[in-house]
Amino acid sequence: MKMGTRKLRRVALAVIVVFSICSIVVAGPAFAKERISIGTGGSGGVFYVLGAGMAKIINDTSKNLLASAQSTAATTENINLTNKRGLDFSFVVLSSAYEGVTATGAFTGKKKEDIRLVMYGHLGLFAPVALKKSGIETMVQAKGKRVAMSPGSLGKQLTVEAFAGSGLQLSDFSSAPVLSYSEMVNALKDGTIDVGGIHAAHPTSAILDIAALHDIRILSQTEESTKKIMERNPAWLPAEIPAGTYRGVDYEVKTFATPYAIIVNKDVSEAVVYEFIKTIMENNKDLVAVHSAGAFYTKTNIGYKYKPVVPFHPAAAKYLKEIGAIK
Repeated sequence: MKMGTRKLRRVALAVIVVFSICSIVVAGPAFAKERISIGTGGSGGVFYVLGAGMAKIINDTSKNLLASAQSTAATTENINLTNKRGLDFSFVVLSSAYEGVTATGAFTGKKKEDIRLVMYGHLGLFAPVALKKSGIETMVQAKGKRVAMSPGSLGKQLTVEAFAGSGLQLSDFSSAPVLSYSEMVNALKDGTIDVGGIHAAHPTSAILDIAALHDIRILSQTEESTKKIMERNPAWLPAEIPAGTYRGVDYEVKTFATPYAIIVNKDVSEAVVYEFIKTIMENNKDLVAVHSAGAFYTKTNIGYKYKPVVPFHPAAAKYLKEIGAIK
C-alpha cells in the first residue's frame, strides 16, 4: 500500500514538473519584453519627471517594451551616452544635439554621428521683462540699462542672441548681472535691474509673481530681429506668448523658443522606436497628468512645421507621417 502511494506521488510530481516546463516554454515569449533605457536629468527636474512618467506609461501599456528612466547630468551627458548607446533614448536641448551632429559649438571636433531625432518636446520661450514705469518698451531701448541673465552658458547665450537681433551687445548694457529667476523678480521689484531675461514654458510663476504686483512689459522681437536670430541659431524656433498670458500684457509677444527633444541611438531597432513614439503619443493625457510640459509631446508641436536640424530615426519619421505631423 505504501509502495503504491509512493509511486502515485512520483507520477503526480512528474506530471506537475512536465506541465510546468511546458507552461514556461509556451508562455515564455509572451513575457519576453525588450528593455530600453531613457536618459533624463537630475532627480526632480522636468527631464526626470517626464522620463519617469514615460517609462511608467510604456511599462503599463506596451506588450513588447520594458523601460527604465535613468537620472543623468542632462543634455551633454545624454548626447554622449546615446551616441555610443550607453543609453537608448534620452532628453536633450535640441540646439545641443544639433551641435553634436554638426560638430560645432560645445561639440567642435567631437561629431556625434549616431544620434537621431525621435520627437519634439516642450519649449522654453525667452521673455525679457521690464516694469512699465521704466519706460522700456522695445529691445533697442535696453541700451545703457541693467539687463540680468540667468546662470550658465545657455543663460548668457539666450541674452546675447535676444538682443543681438536688435544690434545690441552685452557691452551696450550698463551691467549684465547673473541672477536666478527669483532673484530677477526681486531685483525688478527693488529697482536694481531694468530688464530680466526669463526663459521658461509659459505661463511661468516668476512672471506671474511680479505681474500680480506691478505693471510689466515683455519686450517683443520684430520680424527683422527674429529673422536674424533664426539665421544665427538654426535649432531655435520663432514663437509667441499669447496676449493675456500675464496681467496687463494685452498684446502678443513675439519671441523665440529653444525646443527640447527626445533622441535615440540610430541602431535601436525600428520596431522599438516605432512602439516608443506611438505609445507616448497615444497616451499623452497620462503624460500631462505627470507634468504639464507633457502637453507638448503631441503631433501639434510647432517643431514639426520646420525642417529637422537632427535627422529623424526612420521609424519615428514613419509614425509621424502616418499621423500627419510631418510630410
